[in-house]
Parts: sequence; C-alpha cells; structure tokens
Amino acid sequence: MSSHWSLIRSRKHYPNDVIGGGAIAVAVTAAAWRLRPSRNQAARPKTVPVTALRTPPGRLGAAKRSAMRFVTNRLLNHLTRPLLERGMWPRTQALIETTGRTTGIARRVPVGNGLRGAHFWIVTEHGYGADYVKNIQRQPRMRVKVGHHWHHGTAHILPDDDPLARLHWLQRPVNDGLLLLVGTQQLTIRVDLDR
Repeated sequence: MSSHWSLIRSRKHYPNDVIGGGAIAVAVTAAAWRLRPSRNQAARPKTVPVTALRTPPGRLGAAKRSAMRFVTNRLLNHLTRPLLERGMWPRTQALIETTGRTTGIARRVPVGNGLRGAHFWIVTEHGYGADYVKNIQRQPRMRVKVGHHWHHGTAHILPDDDPLARLHWLQRPVNDGLLLLVGTQQLTIRVDLDR
C-alpha cells in the first residue's frame, strides 16, 4: 500500500491533477446544487417567454461552444455512443437518433435520459446551434433509445419553455450540472412518443 502511494506522489503532475480534478468537482457540485428541486416546487415547470434564448451567444460564448463541441462530439460521444448502442451504459443517459438534414443519414447523439411517461424531454447544451436541433427542424421524426429499447416519436422545439425550470423538473442534478457547465444556450425539446 505504501509503495502505491509513493508511486502516486512521485508523479510530477500529481498536484496539477488534484487541483484540476478538485476544480471540476467543485464546479459540477455547485451547478448540481443550483438545480436541486425545492420542496415547494410545482409538479410541472411554468411556461414562460424566454426570447433571450433565441439570440446567439456573443464571441466568448461562441468560442466556448466551439471548444465544448470538440470535447463532447470528438471525445465524450465517441466513448459513450457505442456503449449506449449496445445497452451497456447506465439508464441515466439515452441515445437520440435524428436524420441528417443534408445527408439523410441517421445521426446518433448521447443525451441525458429525459423519458417521462409518453414524452422524452431534451434540454440542449447549445440551443439552435446543436446539429441535432437543426436536423429536427428539417425532419422532426426521430428515435430515442433508453436501455435496450428504441422508441419512435415526433420532436417539438419549445422556444417559450423555461429550460432551467425544465431541468429542475427532470431532477437529474449531476447530468444537468455538467450540461450547464459546458453549455452556452439552453433550449427545450419535447418528443411525443408513438403509442
């Protein structure tokens, strides 16, 4: 045991790992705390006008979106997508499949599990800038995979729905804390599942 700890301490970048990991943990915890449901919270979030969410983010937001899209699209999604396709990932995550707006090819993206009754709820990280949102605008028919089961449905973009209230209602503090950490612009999408 002592040799194991001495090996860890001997790594030159160990302090940086601890500081970096600690900073990420604090940020995720703080975001999750913001999203915790209050005791007197209503069963459903209020629908309020959120016209500010339609405006694209400024230069700083665009740079953050570009960086975060690289991290999520090129790194994280490549790790989680194959496991979700095989049903080997926890049910905290789900897979959505849209039709590419220019190619017509099926595009699959991991998202937080928003299955609630006959609907699947999505709160996007980058608003209308997300590729799957652009695909939905072109073709709203899509599929959702939760666990081992695929569900067909029709997506509806809800620009007047309050995405923060929706995140509170979904009660996924860890997933949604990360979403707020890396996201630049939130937007609610409701998928009405076929019966």
